[in-house]
Amino acid sequence: MKSLLPALARYLIPSQVQAFLAEKVLFQPQALFLHGVEEELIDERIQNLHICLNDFEVLTRYLKRRFCLINLDEYHQRLTAKDGDLGRCVMLTFDDGYQNNHRLAAPILRSLDIPFTLYLTTSSMETGDRLPTFIARAAIFLTEKSQLHIRDQTLPLGNEEERRAAAALITHLFKTRPAAEVREMILVVRELLSPSRWAEVEGIYSSDALMNWDQVADLHRQGVVIGAHGHEHFPLHSLHGRDEISRQIHLSRDAIIRRLGVCNHYAYPNGNAEDICPEAVEILASSGFLTSVTTFPATIAASRHPLLIPRICVYNASRFQKLVLQDTLYRRGRDLQKWQSGMPGQAPGSSANSH
Repeated sequence: MKSLLPALARYLIPSQVQAFLAEKVLFQPQALFLHGVEEELIDERIQNLHICLNDFEVLTRYLKRRFCLINLDEYHQRLTAKDGDLGRCVMLTFDDGYQNNHRLAAPILRSLDIPFTLYLTTSSMETGDRLPTFIARAAIFLTEKSQLHIRDQTLPLGNEEERRAAAALITHLFKTRPAAEVREMILVVRELLSPSRWAEVEGIYSSDALMNWDQVADLHRQGVVIGAHGHEHFPLHSLHGRDEISRQIHLSRDAIIRRLGVCNHYAYPNGNAEDICPEAVEILASSGFLTSVTTFPATIAASRHPLLIPRICVYNASRFQKLVLQDTLYRRGRDLQKWQSGMPGQAPGSSANSH
């Protein structure tokens, strides 16, 4: 009957009852993820990882009223305890480490007594550089040039449609090619704007600036759990090779440990099935990480693997309710289990279903 509920709910059940049923479904633990929070979005093509502050406040107040909010440390403690209770638990997580997490999101969450987990991309924090995908979006949508020559291709940039296609292709290449190629492509794409223009763009789109270590330390003192999110935000697929995968994991972890003394949790950049290879899971397991999270959308109750925890990308309360009533979420749970079964390091009895 449970598997029929999502399909039936959309057609037969009033919206008020749907919200109630969504909460009943959410007796299962969930992990949610966001990136940045801003008062005002100037250009959503470029700032597509950020949500408006007002929407964030609505979401967090809704979560506070309805659910038990925990961080990854408490999740792991409950998961490993014989009598640990994960029912109705929601974990709120943020990827990348944007300054607006410290400036805007953290004060709201602190006022509501909501714990959260923050995953850091350490190279950009240390250099001040923006993440590769921001560089691609900003350069392509803001350049005055009419084409981009990259890797034996010439991409036209004459109109909005061509720029969107070029941005999608470059973003795809950044996520799927080996590390050395990606570093070369980043330099080529950066040349679409002059150094002085980049300084202007980075000032205008301050939403995509990452935190410094003083801001991270401040959040850590407030009890925020800090995890690693790779050194250069490269997906951990097999084209990088084992040495590069290990480098991305360990540089990120070690930078956090040097400054905070602890780093037990990891978030895979991009984080879907095609972005994570078995070697990455092996390295995380051997490095002592307690958990690692993906972007595979499913409930945690469907998970069998502490190093491949699913998360749901949710930006507002209404979408949060609707998502858990969609039958696709249940189907993805089965897909998740199939994927996890072929990965190393699975811990017997680690499923949230056992609690």
